[in-house]
Amino acid sequence: MKKFVAVLSLAILIPSFLTAGVAEGIDVRKVQSLLAKLCYNPGPIDGAWGRKTEAAAKKFFQDNKFKYDGRLGNDQFSFLTTQGAISNKKCNTETLRFTSNGKMVAHATNSRGTIYFPNYEQLPIELSPPADDATLSLYFKRRLNDPNRFRTFKIQPIGNAEPFKYNLKTSKLLSEQLNENSILSYLFYEDDNIIYDGLANNERFSFELNNSTKYPSHSIGKSIVSYLVGHAICKGYLDSLDQDLNDWKLIQNTLYAQQPLIKILNMRARDHHVVTESDGLLKSGRWFNANFTLDQLVRSDLSNTQVNEVDRFNYNGLATNIALNYIIYKTGNDWEKFLKQVFNDHVKIEKPVMFLRHNGTGNSLDTQGWYSFFATKYDYLRIAKVMMNDWQSNNCLGAYFEELKKKSVRNGMQRSAGSLKTPHMDIKSYKYGGYFYMDFPKMRNRNILGMAGYGGQDIFIDLDNSRIIVMNAATTNYNWIELGYNAIRFGKLNQ
Repeated sequence: MKKFVAVLSLAILIPSFLTAGVAEGIDVRKVQSLLAKLCYNPGPIDGAWGRKTEAAAKKFFQDNKFKYDGRLGNDQFSFLTTQGAISNKKCNTETLRFTSNGKMVAHATNSRGTIYFPNYEQLPIELSPPADDATLSLYFKRRLNDPNRFRTFKIQPIGNAEPFKYNLKTSKLLSEQLNENSILSYLFYEDDNIIYDGLANNERFSFELNNSTKYPSHSIGKSIVSYLVGHAICKGYLDSLDQDLNDWKLIQNTLYAQQPLIKILNMRARDHHVVTESDGLLKSGRWFNANFTLDQLVRSDLSNTQVNEVDRFNYNGLATNIALNYIIYKTGNDWEKFLKQVFNDHVKIEKPVMFLRHNGTGNSLDTQGWYSFFATKYDYLRIAKVMMNDWQSNNCLGAYFEELKKKSVRNGMQRSAGSLKTPHMDIKSYKYGGYFYMDFPKMRNRNILGMAGYGGQDIFIDLDNSRIIVMNAATTNYNWIELGYNAIRFGKLNQ
């Protein structure tokens, strides 16, 4: 009994310890972010008021000769916020220590004094301390330029886009996140109205940011490929999710021809001995995106492969590129017509949208498809809205989504879905079906489709409540729980 009381007492004390250094209502994460920006290392940006955060706060107020008695109140927070807003201070990068998901990552400084990460093509996720605006610009400009670096399958609008209706509200939380963190744009749509419409301050970055900016989808493009699969089935180009791919000569002699399409869409293609998301193609070391067409990868890595005896979840981009190129193969000469039917006739895009094409050698279009997709924030909303309409009208595409739900599998990326502290959609859902995340904690009785891309690109579709959230970001350092998870769960933003 004494042991139980001791444990209970400790459990009661822990929450107060984590916030003992700040007054009620002050966001510890924001305090930590401001201290890091001002070159006072607070430790991980985790919302916990630990010894490093306390030491950084004490040193900051000492250096600035501002009253501080060990507890950060509203006056101290206001002063810290003001100093953070006006400061152009460059931190001594030699003394900085960066972590990504808690693991150390090496960094360097370019000739302009901007921090970069030599071992990363894109910004490391969950970076601590967060990247400053110059670093965000360095990396995100590269992604914005991708349509100029690669060939594309581009679909031009035809002028039939339907305008959105608005019933706008304001949110202090959203404004703060857009002004200070890595989220770039935000849309909250409900009951046929846009309720929140936010854009980060354009002056923060060295790239132009406006309502016509075409954001990279990253792995949201996987979900859009799945939507193309649904259209191809409904239009008769594909038989069903249960058909195999053995009629496609390119991959007849590979493991992908030996199993149904749904296995590939569910990341259960039994291919983990051939490819992984972290290492690419294991035999050649080639990456499945960007520089090699599918026929090159078949010759180097996939010929004469057999399915693995172990059936397990193996999330990777090669599976999606195979699904996309199979659609290109099956639509044949109708491929361009097919894309127009989807995005012009059904979605009714307002601005051009596009899939990137691989830079490698290959004459046939069904070797060049890449799921990397670009669109404006409003056209992402249009895509999500028409998916929701399909579900609710129970048409052929709605039946496709129902089948994906029935055939969904346990999400193999899930590590801590029961905890609300992990700000990633990909490990929050319990189920994965056809490149969509499904079955979220505390919302398991609701029909919700989730799309997630590297670096904080997320779309939630609440099919029951006609609610959609679209978020585009430079990286993951923003309050995903409040702007994404809780917003879709409760149908509102904290003010």
